Amino acid sequence: MPSIVTLQPNIALIDAEKWTYSPVRLHITSPSPQVALLEVQLNHIRNDQDQELPGSHTLTLNMGGTTVSAEIEARRMITLPIFLEAGVQTMVMDWHETQGISPGAYIVSLDRIHLLTQAIPYTTQPAANDMLLVYGNGWYAPEAWDASGDAWRWAKSPAALWVYSPTPRQVLLETKVGAVYDAAAANGLGNAGNFAVKVNNGDPLHLAGHMDQPFIVAVEVQAGWNEVVFELEAGNFRPIDVTPGNGDLRELSFALRAFVVSSANDEG
Repeated sequence: MPSIVTLQPNIALIDAEKWTYSPVRLHITSPSPQVALLEVQLNHIRNDQDQELPGSHTLTLNMGGTTVSAEIEARRMITLPIFLEAGVQTMVMDWHETQGISPGAYIVSLDRIHLLTQAIPYTTQPAANDMLLVYGNGWYAPEAWDASGDAWRWAKSPAALWVYSPTPRQVLLETKVGAVYDAAAANGLGNAGNFAVKVNNGDPLHLAGHMDQPFIVAVEVQAGWNEVVFELEAGNFRPIDVTPGNGDLRELSFALRAFVVSSANDEG
């Protein structure tokens, strides 16, 4: 398992509020090359005049020349993927206001920083045609529903995937719809649902997903990590609220089979 110690200041692997200045440098040790997810929960962010900055902000990680960014709001956990090399490395975390403000000397309080491994090893940085996909916020653990060997994942909306591509390209994300929430159905499950899919917080792509049918999403990605967010128009439900005797307290929106990621250029 990789471990984190801090260079400046002492905030790694915390579960209680800590104040620090941006940027933050973390020292990470990994026994082998692998992909990991960094969980971060922001509590407050203030400028150098100690004024609270409301709304969403952008968190950027820089790791060995590879950067990844995502919007973060107070009291909401986000996950960001990183490549870890074997041995010691330094990661820089920087915050800035989302609306075009450059990174600065912000004061942030963090409720949590935690590192999760995804059990995705790699020999070195991905080659020119290699792509990777990891599950981000909103997804539950994979489940086996039958003897087919397929893995399915429930998600609550919105749910994020992270797709890595060494070059800009069109990427195909192929899955199958296993369940979708429908408020009009007695048990909360319908036969089809309308999805909005956003790449790197861009304009949404609107797609319909049908039960037991292939669901293929074509997206344009940049070089590096790309956040692809799926949101079901119907929203979320809890099985315990709609099915008597069901003790499932999870917020659920849809379930999809494990994704297959490929380049559109590979299609024959």
